[in-house]
Amino acid sequence: MALDLAERKMYFSDMPGNYTVRRANLDGSGVETLLAVPQPYLFCKAMALDVADHKMYLYLSTDDGLYRERAIARANMDGTGFEILYQMAGNTGRDVAGSIALYLP
Repeated sequence: MALDLAERKMYFSDMPGNYTVRRANLDGSGVETLLAVPQPYLFCKAMALDVADHKMYLYLSTDDGLYRERAIARANMDGTGFEILYQMAGNTGRDVAGSIALYLP
């Protein structure tokens, strides 16, 4: 989950669930679906907001128990302009072992 306090919005994803990224008002009202997580990725494990540039950054992963595919993606905060920035894939979880951190000052 990530917060945009200036616009009083929270951004979140089901993990795993219906494979979407959503936003809502801080009181939980006004839920909007912004984008569907594309195959082969099944959920967004982490996200960060760049409010100044109106971008959200997403850490995507598969849910096969081995997590053999991962990606960093970005989209506009309204869900448009989705793009994969970096992908990792391998035959085993060890091939793509390690953590990905999303940090925006």
